Parts: sequence; structure tokens; C-alpha cells
Amino acid sequence: MHCAEEYTNFFNEVDADGSGSLTLDELSVTLGKKGYKDTDIKNLFSAADDSGDGKVTLDEFLVCMGAAPPKQHKGATFRRVARSCDLDGNGVLDASEIRQCLADSNFHYTEQELAGKMKELDHDGNGKVSYEEFIKEVFGVDS
Repeated sequence: MHCAEEYTNFFNEVDADGSGSLTLDELSVTLGKKGYKDTDIKNLFSAADDSGDGKVTLDEFLVCMGAAPPKQHKGATFRRVARSCDLDGNGVLDASEIRQCLADSNFHYTEQELAGKMKELDHDGNGKVSYEEFIKEVFGVDS
């Protein structure tokens, strides 16, 4: 098993531009030289890019590689669930996405019940639910 220090060193080597995050191109160059297939590299990158922003931070990388504390793993898992509900990929959940996510999980709400659920979830009242708001209300944890 590798330690967090080894993964951090690898991350820093791959981070060619020193931005503090990895792009798919940066990861592809390094892992391609080590014999990894493009599809494997893309799958690894997708698994590591917990925020879905097209970049992998050191924290995301450590979680993916299993070198992060259990709390980070739990948060990453919950964020993946939230991201899977984000049908348009804009980083927040609206009422229709939450309705679909709940229906996919066998929870069915009337429009009135959904409106009440949205009020519970949408702490800042902007009509959208951030992944963090969703995780806190649905799973009862701060991620």
C-alpha cells in the first residue's frame, strides 16, 4: 500500500504547470508513458474528479487513491451521489432533478411535497440546491 506522501509526490510530478490541480492531459502524458490505456486513464480521471470541474485537486486525488482519511472518502461518495442527480451537469440541483433523483430511489412526492422538500434543502433560497446542501439534508452529514 502506498502512503499519502508517495501519492503527493506523484501528484506534484504530474502537475506540469504547477497549478495545484491535474488536467486529463497532464495525467495522460504521465500515465501513457507508463503503459496505461487511454480508456483506463479517462476512467481514473473521472473517478478522481469528484467536483466534476475537469480538474483533480490533491485532496480528490488522495481520496481516489485511498490515501485520504475515511471522512474524506464518505464526503467523496456523497458528492458522487449528488453529482449523479445533477442531470444538466451545472453543479447544482433544481426541483426537477431532485424529483427525478428521488423517484429513481423509489421516493415519490406530490408537487406540494416536493416544494416543501425544496424549502428544506435550499438553505439560501435561490431555487437551486448545492451539492453540500443536498448532502447535509439527505445524508445528515457535512461533507
